[in-house]
Amino acid sequence: CSAVSWGSTTASASLAPLSSLAGTQLAELDAACNKIAAIESLDRFTRLRSLELGGNRIRTLEGG
Repeated sequence: CSAVSWGSTTASASLAPLSSLAGTQLAELDAACNKIAAIESLDRFTRLRSLELGGNRIRTLEGG
């Protein structure tokens, strides 16, 4: 994976830094290869139609 990471250098990251974008016109998000371990609060991204999460370490999916 060669994606740019916005997460920290710790063992796992999350989509939390993107929470300020919730409710915006964000329709596509490529978060591949970012060591993401948990997905939460996606229900707040009401316009999101495409989400790429390949190459992550997802262990938890939580509804909103």
